[in-house]
Amino acid sequence: MKGDFSLPRGPAGGLVAGLWLGFTGLMAMAVVAGCNPAPPYPIHFGGVECAYCHMIVSDPRFAAELVTKEGRVYYFDSIECLASFVAEDEVAPAEVHSMWVSDFAHPDQLIPAAAAFYLKALRLHSPMRRNFIAFSRQTDRSQALASLGGTEISWNEILKTQPAHGATDATIRPG
Repeated sequence: MKGDFSLPRGPAGGLVAGLWLGFTGLMAMAVVAGCNPAPPYPIHFGGVECAYCHMIVSDPRFAAELVTKEGRVYYFDSIECLASFVAEDEVAPAEVHSMWVSDFAHPDQLIPAAAAFYLKALRLHSPMRRNFIAFSRQTDRSQALASLGGTEISWNEILKTQPAHGATDATIRPG
């Protein structure tokens, strides 16, 4: 039976066919999973809603995202929305794969939130008016500090300063 590539028939043939289909299905899933790019994922400005405040994510200078270990992506219109989302444990810390913030000097680039250099700017307004901006390089933050004024701040300090959901700076009382 040269040229006959059909699977064997009969009781054993059903087993072989089932194994073959199972194997090809697993291989197809592996190929699809292997094609899934690693985070960060592109943010479709004007087309996604902030997972925290529900505003449309529109300004690339302030955007952020959180990716879970399962691959779910949450988008944010500002660093402060990401920080509030994290501080309120909207996703369990053990489920977080990575967090990303826009590089203010290069808004088309997302950088790891924990590695960024942050500034709370005086002469700039972020979407939620907490005015946090991030940079991949300390020199870029220093230049922004000279032109915009403000205070250098770390990611951990940002997390600690987040108000309760819906509160603004005006409603925060010193402790």
